[in-house]
Amino acid sequence: MPDSSSSFPLAPLALPDREPARFLPVLFVCTIIFTLWAIYNFVNSAPELLWAQRGWIELIIFNSLFAMLLVCYTLCVVTNPGEVRKRSCLIFREKKKLPPWEDHAQEKKRSGARRHCKWCGKFKPDRCHHCRVCKRCVLKMDHHCPWIYNCVGFRNHKYFFLLLLYATLAAHFMWITMFESVVEEEEPLGRVFLLVFGMVLSSLFGLLLTAFFAFHIWLAFKAMTTIEYCEKSTKKLGFSGVGQRIVQLRPAMLVDSLLTIARGEAVDLRVKNEAHARERARLYDEVNALKKKIIKDQQDHLAERDRMSATFNQRIEEITREFADGVAMKAEERRRSGGGATSEKLRLRVEELTFER
Repeated sequence: MPDSSSSFPLAPLALPDREPARFLPVLFVCTIIFTLWAIYNFVNSAPELLWAQRGWIELIIFNSLFAMLLVCYTLCVVTNPGEVRKRSCLIFREKKKLPPWEDHAQEKKRSGARRHCKWCGKFKPDRCHHCRVCKRCVLKMDHHCPWIYNCVGFRNHKYFFLLLLYATLAAHFMWITMFESVVEEEEPLGRVFLLVFGMVLSSLFGLLLTAFFAFHIWLAFKAMTTIEYCEKSTKKLGFSGVGQRIVQLRPAMLVDSLLTIARGEAVDLRVKNEAHARERARLYDEVNALKKKIIKDQQDHLAERDRMSATFNQRIEEITREFADGVAMKAEERRRSGGGATSEKLRLRVEELTFER
């Protein structure tokens, strides 16, 4: 049976051993996030809650963005980006009856054989790279991010994209709404210092995150990864699938969209698409053949009906002609036998009926 970890979208794969010291960037990011959260909630928003309804609205919006940011950041850290698992891949391929990988892989050795990782010895599908920090081959690897101490790959790329979205929105929302509190002259010096510190820090992060997020949006439209952009390899590989990539990375606010990840093994994405294309082409041909058969049957039915109608009309004409001939013969016999004027009238009547028919 396939691995049970793929049955639930949030179940992480087996993570490699990580050095505790390398979690320091994660702790630093968490410290910055919660520091800005505390400054905004307790220094900026708390005093405004007493006399302004605007403070409640800003507080709800900011904390909603912060909650989504925190969830996405946690998922980026704990979710395995995806690795080549030989057993589950073989089971998937046997179940779907797909052709071998090497028949469809675009990245191959010069000899034409499929690639293998020289570090872990596993088969390397297209867009798979070995991360020396995580010590594993990552499916559809985008890059290794030290700030989440994890690789961004097939299974957590969506969380990383959403993290950039919510972090950018939260940072800009924070410094824009704090600007009014900073310019007020009657604020205590200590509060003004914290507000200025929070506004400058959030504006700086907002600027950096905006540029980084715009870069990843551009990559999504190009259907590229960061590694492919750095290596300039898409010209020779010709990867496509912009629509599927945008759908996979859609930044929806729905919980169902947030809690779902890319399923499958990633090594089969192109093969599955080709199999689906062949299946669609087969169904299309069958539908066209069925349409042609129906049209031909209808034409044959109409031709048969016309033939039967012509045969019926011809038979009616023959019967009418035989009847008229019989009546004429009887009239002629009566005339010869001395019927006189009566026979002549009968003959005229018969000719009249024959003409009408």
